[in-house]
Amino acid sequence: MRKFLREYRIEIIFLFIVIIGLVIVFGRETILPIIIGSLTNFIAWLQGQVNAIVDFFKGISPIDLIAYVLILGGVIFVVWRARWRFVQARVYRGKECPKCGGGYQRIHRSSMDHLISKVLFLPLNRYRCANPDCDWTGLRKPGRRRRRRSSSTSF
Repeated sequence: MRKFLREYRIEIIFLFIVIIGLVIVFGRETILPIIIGSLTNFIAWLQGQVNAIVDFFKGISPIDLIAYVLILGGVIFVVWRARWRFVQARVYRGKECPKCGGGYQRIHRSSMDHLISKVLFLPLNRYRCANPDCDWTGLRKPGRRRRRRSSSTSF
């Protein structure tokens, strides 16, 4: 299903655009008021959010604003540096278990592993040592995948 959606996503988007156009043309009396009402409610909600943000910044002193910028900059730098260290570390790129030197196999990731992968913007997989006497498990960057190229280029 993913391959189908990836391959035909533009056609699917334009199919939805055509369907929306047909519904607007032929269902004008019933659909158009719903669409206009929804857009009006969305615009009112958006204006409320913008006003809330403006009110929030009106109540902040310049010192508090500088403090927020420093905190945000520090967090961004720490995440960037952690990602850089992770990418540079050989231990996360090795083909063998760092504890015993044997092979390893892929296992399911925990929710924390997913979070780390999202925060560092890195594809990470969890592996465990294939040696039954070794109890190592850890995160590794997956190896490069080779893509299969289709021999036909027909549309």
